[in-house]
Amino acid sequence: MENYARLAMQEDEWYNNLSDESCAMPGTFAVFALGLEGPKWWRLVCDYLDRCDDEHSSLQEKFIHTFFKKYGFTAQSLPVLVHGVQSMQNLKPAKEFRTLIANEESLDALMEIKGHLEYYLPEESGNDKRALAYLWRDVLWAIWGTASENGGSKVIKTAPKELKEKYQQVFA
Repeated sequence: MENYARLAMQEDEWYNNLSDESCAMPGTFAVFALGLEGPKWWRLVCDYLDRCDDEHSSLQEKFIHTFFKKYGFTAQSLPVLVHGVQSMQNLKPAKEFRTLIANEESLDALMEIKGHLEYYLPEESGNDKRALAYLWRDVLWAIWGTASENGGSKVIKTAPKELKEKYQQVFA
């Protein structure tokens, strides 16, 4: 199935039987099914998300919500979020995300991603401070939505006492 998915993924090609709002390139459903099977397939998911048309494709948002509800925010799963954020405009958070990330392991994994964010940008943009800032802002938005604005003050204010310092680092 992975071979099919990789061969089928073609930029600017779409399933013909989906509405415009749910447009998806061939191979989408194979990628989603494999991605939900486990970590072995998450590189395929990231490769798929890199090929998505960020102006027209939004079906991956539903997959990303389901994916993180199933696997949570870990060092292994968070690259899917970063690639997902870049695969579409304004990835909306699922309401469960705030709760799923509210633990030391997840916040540490998020900080690890923040420390290596340049790996997720094209080579020519990897050291561009503005590009890094925009990407980080979009990652935070995808988790906390409007609460991530203003330096995450709402998130930090309501954070559990034992995690407050980690939240401050995330939003610094």
